[in-house]
Amino acid sequence: MPQVQLTGAHPRVAVALAAADLSESYARAICGWTGQLPGNCRVAADAILVTAATAGMDLRDLAALAAEILSGSNTRPPRYPSFFS
Repeated sequence: MPQVQLTGAHPRVAVALAAADLSESYARAICGWTGQLPGNCRVAADAILVTAATAGMDLRDLAALAAEILSGSNTRPPRYPSFFS
């Protein structure tokens, strides 16, 4: 995942990734989910998901939280990896 993409669109994710508070796979998932949001919602959604992830929430629960965030923003639901179906 290019650092430039993270610092511009997902600064909170970039900081957590650089500090090794977040794995690359979690960062990629969070960016994939919040990247579906309008720009004015993305920063807050990133903050919520990064905070939850660094507190120990697993990827499945993060996906459910992301779905809740996306449903509240009137956007389409997140794309789940096939192992979550």
